[in-house]
Amino acid sequence: MKLLFYGQSARWIGCNEMSIPVDGTRPLVTILESSPKLAPILEHKNMLLVSVNYAVRAFDTAVADSDEVAFLPPFGEG
Repeated sequence: MKLLFYGQSARWIGCNEMSIPVDGTRPLVTILESSPKLAPILEHKNMLLVSVNYAVRAFDTAVADSDEVAFLPPFGEG
């Protein structure tokens, strides 16, 4: 699964993009809980939107290895 990090989420994780293997289909939150590197995403999930394959979804959405998941911070006005 491809993970994309934008804004603050990229700073928390230390990169803009990473790939992780997903066996079958699992809730995104379960995958995040199993990876200490991704802990900051869970710590700040109340201030992030998550997009799965370009659609805004919940953190408990089921994802698969072929999915693209993006973590989107709050957007400013302008």
